[in-house]
Amino acid sequence: MHELTYEILIIARRYSMYIANNNIIQKGFSGFSLKIIALVLMTMDHMHEFLASTGIPIWFNWIGRLSAPLFFFTMAEGFFYTGNRKTYVKRLYLFSIVMSLGKFISWKISVDDPSYFPVSNNIFETFFLIALNILLIEYLRDENKDLYRKIYIIFLAIMFEVVLPISTYSIFSKNIAGIIISFLPCPLLCEGSVSFVALGIIFFYLRNDRKKMMIVYAIFSVSFFPFASFSFKNIFYGYNQWIMIFAIPLMMLYNGKKGRGLKYLFYFYYPIHIFILFLLGGITHIN
Repeated sequence: MHELTYEILIIARRYSMYIANNNIIQKGFSGFSLKIIALVLMTMDHMHEFLASTGIPIWFNWIGRLSAPLFFFTMAEGFFYTGNRKTYVKRLYLFSIVMSLGKFISWKISVDDPSYFPVSNNIFETFFLIALNILLIEYLRDENKDLYRKIYIIFLAIMFEVVLPISTYSIFSKNIAGIIISFLPCPLLCEGSVSFVALGIIFFYLRNDRKKMMIVYAIFSVSFFPFASFSFKNIFYGYNQWIMIFAIPLMMLYNGKKGRGLKYLFYFYYPIHIFILFLLGGITHIN
C-alpha cells in the first residue's frame, strides 16, 4: 500500500506540472474536468474508508473532503442546463435505489463477517434530494400555480421525504425497513444529511453569483470546524469535514464550459468502485 501511495504522489506531481505547463490557471477548468478531479479525490477518500487497515494514509481522507462539494457544484450547473429535469431526477432516483439496495446487502454481509466494513455511501440519494427539492421550490415559486395545489405538494413532500422514511424503522423490522427505506430517500438519513442537501440547493440558486456562493460556502465549511473541542487530533482526525473549504480555488477556476460528455461515467463508476473496495476491504482486512 505504501508503494501505491508513492505512485499516487507521483501522479499528483505530474498533474501539477501539467497544470503549470498548460496555463490551466488562465484557461480554467471545464465542468467535465472538475468532475474528473472530484472523481479522483472521491476514490482516494473511499480507499481510506475501506482499506485503512492495509496502510492507506489518513491524508487520502483529508483531500477526499473536497469531492462532494465539487460534485454538488457541477451538478448545479448540469441541472440548470439539462434538457429534461424530470428525466434527470428519475435517473438519480433509479441509481439511488440500486445503491441503497447494495448498501443493505453489504450490511447483511458485514453482520455475518465483521471483516467487511458496511457501505454507508450513497451520494445518489443526496443528489436526488437536491434535484427533487429544486423542482419543488421552482413549482412553489410559480405564481400561476394554484395555492391549494402548492399546499398539497408541500404535504406530500413532508410525508414522503420525512414522515414515511422515519416511521418505517418504528413499524417494521430492521431487515424489512432497510429494504423499504431504499425507495424512500430522506434528507435526515442521506449521506451528508440535510446540510449537504441544502448546500446543493444553495449552489443552484447562487450559480450566477460565484463570489456570494463562495462566501456562503466558506461559512458553511467553517461551521464544521471543532471550535468547542479544538485539538490537532480533532481538527484532522475527528472532525475534518471543514477541509472542504479548500475546494474554493477549484470552483473559482470553473470557466463556465461543459467540456467533454461521458454522462454515464460517474453513474456507473460510483457503485462499481464502492463495492469493489468493499470486497477488497473484507478480503485484506487486518485487525
